[in-house]
Amino acid sequence: RTSPSRGQTGLQPRVPQVDARQGMIALLGSVEVVAIAPFCRDCDLAVWAGTHRAVSETLAADAAWRQLLLAHFGLALGCLSQSDPGGSLALAGGSRSSSAGSSGFGGSCSSSGSTSEGPPTQEAIVASLPCGTARKVYGLMQKTSSRPFMLEPRARLLLEIHELQDWDKHQQRLVLLRQAVHIAAAMGCKQAVEQLRLTMAPATLELVSLQAMMGGGGAPQLLEQSELEWGPSVDTKLRELMEKRLQRRRLWWQRQREYLMQDLGWH
Repeated sequence: RTSPSRGQTGLQPRVPQVDARQGMIALLGSVEVVAIAPFCRDCDLAVWAGTHRAVSETLAADAAWRQLLLAHFGLALGCLSQSDPGGSLALAGGSRSSSAGSSGFGGSCSSSGSTSEGPPTQEAIVASLPCGTARKVYGLMQKTSSRPFMLEPRARLLLEIHELQDWDKHQQRLVLLRQAVHIAAAMGCKQAVEQLRLTMAPATLELVSLQAMMGGGGAPQLLEQSELEWGPSVDTKLRELMEKRLQRRRLWWQRQREYLMQDLGWH
């Protein structure tokens, strides 16, 4: 047996065994989780929440879903803000939220950031949501669709290029306005809901006219499903849109014929 040399004790220090998973959880605190969450989809968040109880509790907090609303549905919030230039929407929602007994956006309820001198900011709108409703509103926003205005790939071939561009533009506009309605309804602002529904009318009529260009009928049924009442004014507006679209399509065909003739002239 050899004795340990001078300066050595002969005992090796014990290295504590640290679970890598626990170390990662310790590294990601609640602030980090909320900061990373906007870069994830809802299915990713569901998987992430199942990894640890602390992460699940953080992602279940109302403040986390308010941040997700801001990150994922900024365009819809912008539509809602533009529909309320006086700023009364955020003020009305904020007064109700503050009466629930909470302060600070991080605490999930606040009326800060709203002003009666101009349209409310997106942050002010989200902060004005009633406590505990952010996650439900997020789910409603995500499920929002443009039905009954849906085109199958084969049906898209029935429209010209410029008509397809119009379809996609008005379809996206309709979805954003419907998402904004969900937020306004959650805040209990009936005036904003009515204003948004009126704003939907032009986009809805444009989509109905494009549907008619494909040979599809049933305009009254489409309007009814879109919660737009059929009436003389609506009928007149729809006829005007159809006439403009027919004229534009004839002009498009004429130009395509001219281009074709020019190509044939080179040979």
